Amino acid sequence: MTAPVLTSLTPTTAEAGSAVIEVVISGSGFDTDCDLKVAGGTHGSNFVSATEIRADINPALLAPGDLLVSVVNGLDEESNVLVFTIIEAPITHDTLLDALKAGDTSGLATASDDELWAARSAYEQWAESLAAAFKEQALEVMKAIDHELHRRELI
Repeated sequence: MTAPVLTSLTPTTAEAGSAVIEVVISGSGFDTDCDLKVAGGTHGSNFVSATEIRADINPALLAPGDLLVSVVNGLDEESNVLVFTIIEAPITHDTLLDALKAGDTSGLATASDDELWAARSAYEQWAESLAAAFKEQALEVMKAIDHELHRRELI
């Protein structure tokens, strides 16, 4: 038996934090005992044929970046590697607001200008609806948003 040979991996990317996805690995020399290796960790695989296996990858458990993927057969012979990329999840308006409400202002630096303005507007409305005890927290977050807007020379 010879080491498996990988020719393609589909898909080749996933967003950090997303749900489990099934990847299809094409190549040759696969057997029923093949395991997928992702970033050095072994994952079980589903044997389809000598030229295809499938496996689940959980992007929520992997850090953003390029991950080396290979297949090991039942005799511990390892294939060539392909690259699977975990891409950074974009900050959306809702995730930014949720983080800000939790007191996390780290997403401000990577938010778009439009997202900053939308977050400031939403915070202004939220602050007006809060009791006095919570209004201070909302105003502190608005100050952080304003600081980022000033840093970008938008206000």
